[in-house]
Amino acid sequence: MGCIVIHISKETKLSDLLCVILVLMTGFVRLFRDNFKSISSNIIIFLLFVFSAFIWISQIKRRIIHPKVQKYLVATGYMVILLIFVRTVKFVFFPDGHIACRFIWYFYYAPQTFMALFMFLAVLHIGKSQNQTISKWWRLLYIPATLIVLFVLTNDFHQLAFKFIDGFDNWNKYTHGIGYNLAILWVIILFLAILIISLSRCAVSDYRKNIWKPLVPLLVGMIYIIIFFIDSNNIFMQLFKTTEIICFIFPAYIESLILAQLFPSNDNYEALWSASNLSGGIISLKGDICCRSKKCVSVTLEQIIKAEHENVPLNDGNIILKSHAINGGYGYWVRDISDINKITDELENLGDLLMQEQIMLEKENRISEEKAKIEQQTMIYNEIAKSSQNQIEKLKGLLENPPENEKDFETIMKYIAILNAYIKRHSNMVLYLHRKSCFNSDELRYAISESLEYIQLYGITAYGNYQGEKTVSGKYVLLAYEIFEAAIESAIPGADAVMVNLEMADMIKLSIEINSPREYFPEDYRLDDIVKSSGSLEVEIDEESEYIILNLPIGESI
Repeated sequence: MGCIVIHISKETKLSDLLCVILVLMTGFVRLFRDNFKSISSNIIIFLLFVFSAFIWISQIKRRIIHPKVQKYLVATGYMVILLIFVRTVKFVFFPDGHIACRFIWYFYYAPQTFMALFMFLAVLHIGKSQNQTISKWWRLLYIPATLIVLFVLTNDFHQLAFKFIDGFDNWNKYTHGIGYNLAILWVIILFLAILIISLSRCAVSDYRKNIWKPLVPLLVGMIYIIIFFIDSNNIFMQLFKTTEIICFIFPAYIESLILAQLFPSNDNYEALWSASNLSGGIISLKGDICCRSKKCVSVTLEQIIKAEHENVPLNDGNIILKSHAINGGYGYWVRDISDINKITDELENLGDLLMQEQIMLEKENRISEEKAKIEQQTMIYNEIAKSSQNQIEKLKGLLENPPENEKDFETIMKYIAILNAYIKRHSNMVLYLHRKSCFNSDELRYAISESLEYIQLYGITAYGNYQGEKTVSGKYVLLAYEIFEAAIESAIPGADAVMVNLEMADMIKLSIEINSPREYFPEDYRLDDIVKSSGSLEVEIDEESEYIILNLPIGESI
């Protein structure tokens, strides 16, 4: 299969670049601060970090549509601002060595500890719908986080986090204790857990190749620690302080997960629309096109408004435009009726020709040939229409009566995409079967893979595993894909996970696991066809999951 291209919007690239530049500028501020002694360099550094943090928070609100995930990541951004704020207070408003500076220094570990926890809780929502919640037991993590913070804040009483060698009078000289180690271990464990969960819940296996991206900020942090222990007074340490590196590493880690598509966001919706087989788009009330598929023709806002109540003909009547009002604009789609118009025009021309005896005689043989060809095509089209009749009727009903609620309309369009993918792939198989009785098993693999992609878009966790490649009988491939679609349609809406395993060896083995299906798949579905094919169908129910195992023969070879 081809490599999946990750689309990153121009706005995201510019915002990330600006944030990095603002962070790097803090080093230049320290490098040249002797040239502007009248202005506090710490205040400038504070403003640079706050500005970059607010840019990142605004990008999170734009790209992350899951409300709970957005809430935790925005909280992470505000923890960054809190950390850089208390650091600035320490250096600007209190003299070096003041007792308040020590307690502010202790307080550094509060936002640091909760930043890691907020990021972890956000990642736990990957793969869950907006209405789903994570287990309440995860809230217990607030207890160790709070204890770690309290342990550090009360260091003056026990000195188990930082042991002051010369006492409190010279508290800048210290050694690390168990409290400090626990705070660092907490962050490391949560960072590793975030990476593991992101990889395990990523539905698109190609995205897992981008694991190097979230490792980059971790590598930066490790390099900084190594340099710090080698020489804590080198030029790099003087330009970039530990607190500022922490303020950069935490959001950079989450951002790299988003850019690697290990953390889902809506930054690539434009690419999805562009690659979609649907002929439609979304337009604002001002007439600005928000998203549009490549197959959709250009339309005006006036035409779209009119199409909400009646069919609007385009392109000399060969295309029909329909639309539906949504929050802030309209969703619209087109139907190509050029084939119908073409047949109508041909029939009209044929009627005119029949009025002329000479032309009628000359065209008689040609008409017979065309008729036979049309009959053959009609037979194939009727076969396609009959085999996909259920999906076509569902598609027709959904398009003719779209819901007015924006959220329901979005869900319906995603379900339509699942049906459309099946109709397209199934029709191609039927057409191919009329030319050849056997074809490569990759046809079934590609069909199932495309269906799973649209199921994932619908909001259901979907994963496919494919093993082996064979030249197989087309009728068995067609039967396997029809049973797969029937299982999917019986399961949604309602299911929250679909796993498919396709093995090509001595038999075609299709295994489907569905968690929380709407309806359980009937054990006798197409049983006569399966038995005639010398195959078998097994359906097992285990708690809220069902397992469907289909075995079919490979069939005759070419």
